[in-house]
Amino acid sequence: MEAPLAIYEALIQAEFPVAAARDAAEKLEKDMNTALAIRHDLQQMDARISHDVQRLDARIERLEEKLDASVQRLDEKIDSSFQLLDEKLGSLRGEMKAGFTLIDERFVSLEQRIVTKLGALMVVLMTLTVGAIGVLPTVLR
Repeated sequence: MEAPLAIYEALIQAEFPVAAARDAAEKLEKDMNTALAIRHDLQQMDARISHDVQRLDARIERLEEKLDASVQRLDEKIDSSFQLLDEKLGSLRGEMKAGFTLIDERFVSLEQRIVTKLGALMVVLMTLTVGAIGVLPTVLR
């Protein structure tokens, strides 16, 4: 590496002892080799990150598919429930219509019976009235 050599030369020119300059340059080189990332390290890290991103994308896609399937099943259940509700309401409407028809028939029957009884009562009253009118001249004499 060129940087440790340049540091070594700069320290020598600054009149540092040769042993101290060499020691500083060697430590710098060692630190640079162990602590600093080189292009190969960055490429490996980029490859790992790319692989992890691909795995996450695939996992997200699978989750989206599961979610879509769950939503589809839920939609089908809701549609089925509404259809069943519509059928039950239709049946209830039919039963209510039949019940109201029966009530209407009973009212008609009741009305006919009342009219018949009132008619019979009128006949009886008219008969009594006519009879009373016929008897009245004999009673008054």
